[in-house]
Amino acid sequence: MMIKQIAVVFWTLGLIACSNVDHSNSGVSDSLLENELENVSDSYAANPEVQSFIDKLVKEHDYDRNTLELAFSHIKVRPNVIEKSDNQPEVLVPYYEYKKRFVTKARAQSGREFAERNQYWLQKAEQEFGVEPNIIVALIGVETYYGRITGL
Repeated sequence: MMIKQIAVVFWTLGLIACSNVDHSNSGVSDSLLENELENVSDSYAANPEVQSFIDKLVKEHDYDRNTLELAFSHIKVRPNVIEKSDNQPEVLVPYYEYKKRFVTKARAQSGREFAERNQYWLQKAEQEFGVEPNIIVALIGVETYYGRITGL
């Protein structure tokens, strides 16, 4: 169960990390969101599992339904990404090799910059989910080099 909760946190953070702008006072009107959402039935947002996930986020975490549906309406399934994800080799690397690859001055500087740009979201994640910002930043650094490596 804990792994599922962590997966939900990181999946949600992935969406949040796509934007480091606070949209809460962006002036986006409800009518604009409604116009954007007219074609939701033709999008990934219409997937029953996605709708269930949205329902859960709205109910349990007080997310705005229109915002989530708008975000999911722009998601496109990319089979090549799924294929790459499903076919990643599991390689055990000794710590000293791992450290050479991931513990560098450049990566540390990128981590500091990422943390500064996303301070609001990192604090929000810590408050809501109890995950310390340094853990999130470290994982994003290892997995994507702070958005530089996306696997596409």
